Amino acid sequence: MHVVYRGRAIAGIGSDSWSPDSPKNQSIVEDSSDATLHSDNLEALSARYARLKTPQEQVKFASALLERLDATKGYLRISYFIVCALWKVGRLNDALLKAQEALPEEEIKVFGLSNALLMINGLLRYRHPDFAPEALDQLEDFIFQLKKESAFRILDKIAAIRAHRLLSPAVAESQRGAGLVKDENV
Repeated sequence: MHVVYRGRAIAGIGSDSWSPDSPKNQSIVEDSSDATLHSDNLEALSARYARLKTPQEQVKFASALLERLDATKGYLRISYFIVCALWKVGRLNDALLKAQEALPEEEIKVFGLSNALLMINGLLRYRHPDFAPEALDQLEDFIFQLKKESAFRILDKIAAIRAHRLLSPAVAESQRGAGLVKDENV
């Protein structure tokens, strides 16, 4: 699983880098349309989920993935991938709750919860439009509940995403229509 940004594969999508002389917000990329998430396995699972016809089949699919988010089941090394797959099918909150319950914190050998959080950190940076406002709220609540685990820069990214959305023309226009933003021409 990796992100391609502006034609270049990003190794370790969760890592943060900074340009020290720039006043710009560097928590998220401005041009997220230039960032694509690539994973044959993720695409296969997403396609499988899209073919499910009933809510019962969707629940069964998600339950099968959630059962594997467990330190004792042999999937710890790919727990980040399971969380990502559940996020892609709209079950991020379920994935976060199960990860918090069943994955070890501060794991230094196979990085169960750490890898999942690092992956989320990177997805927020590069693919932030893919996160619904409810998912940002769920992530924020989850991060505030962590006791020992590093949250990387997830809270910074959530704040940057919300600010970015407030500044985008479509959001500003809808808020202006709702009377939440003053029209500068009036």
